[in-house]
Amino acid sequence: MTRVNLILTVGFLFLSNIIFAQKDSISSNYENFQYSFIYPLSTSGGESINKSYHTSFNILAGATDNVDIFELAGLVNVNKGDQAGTQFAGIANLTNGESKGLKIAGIHNQSTKGGTGFFVAGITNFMLDSVDAFLVAGIANSVKGNSKQCQLAGISNLATGKMTGLQLAGISNFAGKNSRGLQLAGIVNVAGGDYEGAQISGILNYAKTVKGCQLGFINYADSISGVPIGFLSFVKNGYKALEISTSESFYATASFKTGVNKFYNIFSLSAKQIGDNFFWGFGYGLGTKRQLSEKLEVAIELHSNNVNKDAFEINEVNILNTLKINTLFDLGKKMQLTAGPSFNVFLSTNTNQEGEITGMDFAPWHHYNKVNSNVNTKMYFGVNAGIIF
Repeated sequence: MTRVNLILTVGFLFLSNIIFAQKDSISSNYENFQYSFIYPLSTSGGESINKSYHTSFNILAGATDNVDIFELAGLVNVNKGDQAGTQFAGIANLTNGESKGLKIAGIHNQSTKGGTGFFVAGITNFMLDSVDAFLVAGIANSVKGNSKQCQLAGISNLATGKMTGLQLAGISNFAGKNSRGLQLAGIVNVAGGDYEGAQISGILNYAKTVKGCQLGFINYADSISGVPIGFLSFVKNGYKALEISTSESFYATASFKTGVNKFYNIFSLSAKQIGDNFFWGFGYGLGTKRQLSEKLEVAIELHSNNVNKDAFEINEVNILNTLKINTLFDLGKKMQLTAGPSFNVFLSTNTNQEGEITGMDFAPWHHYNKVNSNVNTKMYFGVNAGIIF
């Protein structure tokens, strides 16, 4: 042992004796201090695993029953019973009982009976029972039971029971039962039961019943009291409709709408024939509608269509953007008549034989026609009508 280590050890022993000489023991079975190189090479020999200590100091690895104030190991701390207070390990803290307080490990923390406090691990926190704690891990947090407060992970968070609080992960969050709070993930959030709060992800949000908000590329829920916002939101008991419509821009359009009344997605396929020219387009849009009376609704929709002439070619810009404000009249048997005005903005980089930008000959008429930044812009008002099933 170097002189520095000897001084630190003696000083630590002296400090521990001063502290515990001035307070009653939490338990008469607790000893003030144990020191070990690697179990069973300790001040208590092989019996350290059957004894409880206020303080435990292990050069490489130690094994105790319970520790209730402080424990430090260069590699691994092992507790056959409970751990409380502060615990540090270069590699892992392994507690067979419950953990309370601060628990920090270079790689892995584990508590068989869960716990409360603040647990930090370079790789994983693995709790085999419910926790009321702040969990931080470089890779993953796993809780077999309920998780309350916060889970932060570089890759994934898991709570097989209820989650209350925050789950923040680079890849995925999972809560097995009814949960409440915020799930924020780079790719996917899953709530196996009812969810109250917000789910925000880069790709997919899933829950059974949602009371709050889903924000992601794809959202799924059986039912939602709130708003799903994304490229595709599917609510099993929400709004789903097929619309067949006509307008001056496209003589025939089939649109599928999905989401909820407050916010839904629109996917469309459109076509029209003018002389020898066949125009067709595929589009995407967003809409919202509101009930005015028992048989009357109003819908506002913003839609963008990629317009093609004859063959499928995307070597130039031909985009039709349309704002519609429609009235929906209930015809019964899950059918509605829809009609209303529209405002259209057609953008095109189509050129004539001389190379001048004139725009595609698609717009039926225009109230505005100019070339700006090498893009021809035509604007015009129109009308549309259709049947919704």
